[in-house]
Amino acid sequence: MEAINIVWFKKDLRLADHAPLYHAVQAGLPVLLMYCFEPSQTQHPSYSERHSWYAYHSIADMQQHLKPFGITIYLSQLEFTQVLETLLPHYQVHTVFAHRETAMLHTRQRNEAVAAFCSLNGITFQEFPATGVLPASQVDPPNWLQQWKTAIHAPIYTLNLGKITTPDLPKHIVQQFLPPTLPSLIGKSNKQFKPDKAWQKPGETNAHELLTNFILHKASNGYQKKRGLPHESATASSRLSAPLAFGNITIKQIYWQLKQLKLDSTNQHDLTIFKQQLLARDYALQMFEMNPQIEQQNLNYAVNGIRLKWNEALFEAFIQSKTGFPLVDAAMLCLQKTGFINHRLRALLASFVAHHLWLDWRKAAAPIAKLLVDFEPGIFYWNLQNLSSCTGLYPLNILLPAKEAKRIDKNGLFIKQWLPQFKLIPGALCGHPALLSDLEQQMYHFKPGKDYPLPIVNIAETELHAQTQLERIYQKPIAVKETAKLTAAILPLPAALQTRQKALGSKS
Repeated sequence: MEAINIVWFKKDLRLADHAPLYHAVQAGLPVLLMYCFEPSQTQHPSYSERHSWYAYHSIADMQQHLKPFGITIYLSQLEFTQVLETLLPHYQVHTVFAHRETAMLHTRQRNEAVAAFCSLNGITFQEFPATGVLPASQVDPPNWLQQWKTAIHAPIYTLNLGKITTPDLPKHIVQQFLPPTLPSLIGKSNKQFKPDKAWQKPGETNAHELLTNFILHKASNGYQKKRGLPHESATASSRLSAPLAFGNITIKQIYWQLKQLKLDSTNQHDLTIFKQQLLARDYALQMFEMNPQIEQQNLNYAVNGIRLKWNEALFEAFIQSKTGFPLVDAAMLCLQKTGFINHRLRALLASFVAHHLWLDWRKAAAPIAKLLVDFEPGIFYWNLQNLSSCTGLYPLNILLPAKEAKRIDKNGLFIKQWLPQFKLIPGALCGHPALLSDLEQQMYHFKPGKDYPLPIVNIAETELHAQTQLERIYQKPIAVKETAKLTAAILPLPAALQTRQKALGSKS
């Protein structure tokens, strides 16, 4: 019986700087390359057809690079353990090589099931850490930043694809692993999803093109300011969030590229901001790795007694972009259509649901997550908890839609792009249509309640309610004690991010 190794691709869809692939080839046995659209993952409430779309096209890009060497990544819609069961009667599977994920509970359970199956069947299951994120047991909190720097500056794994040898699979197995067609993966509901292919094209090739274009051009064109502006950010930001989430590129590769390209002084400041974002990204992932319970529990138990009632009508109005708050509704329309909004809009949506609709973030999480093409659980849940005021670690930050519109969309360009009924309204009024006088409503052919929904909540009342409730809770002795305990126990916030965090925590 032929001995083989398997590289199990997950959210690491690239060929370069890929530790499992490198070590599998170095081991000397034929290597089977495998990716599974597993029901345990694709049927989770946080998953959607747009994630299958991105993964499928990322793999298609990899297939193009492997094609000259006669190598194929086999795809399956079985669980990975079922794939192993199919192979074992025909092959001696020596080792499964894979990356270790910072993942949600259902994914961790899947990984544990694979590890148990391998152990039971005499298969070595070898996992490699993702760049910059360490297993919780290996983290030295006071020195995490140095540990992170060591990881991201480690040598990049380089591999001659021509050295990969693959097993000659029997036809009856190949028939089971034939790539499933894209329509069967994404379903008919994909019609609503219209990604900006210029900036959201999946794959390793595009990820490196995005990075080079950003470093050489976009970083020196007002990146720091424009990334926070909804109308500008789609084209002004790096747009590397999805490539990083699906592993088309690694932070190691990004840092290497920053060193290699000759840069002038005009973009050094913006590139420093960019590096801070990369650090903040891995900080959030490390926090999730060390506190995986925050997917389902408030980090600070002092707030467990709030937001107990769910109002489906309010949440449905939010999902359907009918809240009566233009920037909120424009953001949701953009997210529904393209799968991308910038960090300021993500913060606004989270704050709006938690503070103004007073809804539990746990029930709201999955319907929002499934819309984000770049959904990264560790970042998503860490930020969601902070923006919902469920950690007590940072100042309360109750974002107000009209003030945010004035701050980041003062000319109404983003609102007008997604809500055409505002096209005649002066930009300064787009974010706050209640300020329109009767005469202005006639002039601009705009009638609140007819051309656009009335607000579903009284924002002044909801702000006061949230502020009062949260301050009351966090002033209780038990909350003060728990917050102090958490502050002492969590990963120290790197100095480079402290100014950034204070800015985000400012009252809006």
